[in-house]
Amino acid sequence: MTELKNVVHTNFNILLRSINPSIELLGELMSVDIIKEHLPTVRRQQTLNEKNDVLLNALTEVPTEFQKSVMNAVVAALKSTGQEHVANIFHRESDKNTMSETHYTGC
Repeated sequence: MTELKNVVHTNFNILLRSINPSIELLGELMSVDIIKEHLPTVRRQQTLNEKNDVLLNALTEVPTEFQKSVMNAVVAALKSTGQEHVANIFHRESDKNTMSETHYTGC
């Protein structure tokens, strides 16, 4: 399994609840052709989990030869929209972390 697919599969549940599929994030992802085609479907979903499910599944479908560039673009989009803690799941660059599962379920 390639790196992007592996990261998504391994961290699916935490990504599902952590990504904020904001208008800003989706706008940033418009520049990623492979993801761009999935964005209308993402936008049509009713809940955050449904939006993230479509987005994450789109990431698992990225062809192997484009995975590194797509992952870099997703990380950049997350960071530019204030979601550095989520970007760190894909590529650790800072000490910002997502909420632990225990803390999340206790909230």
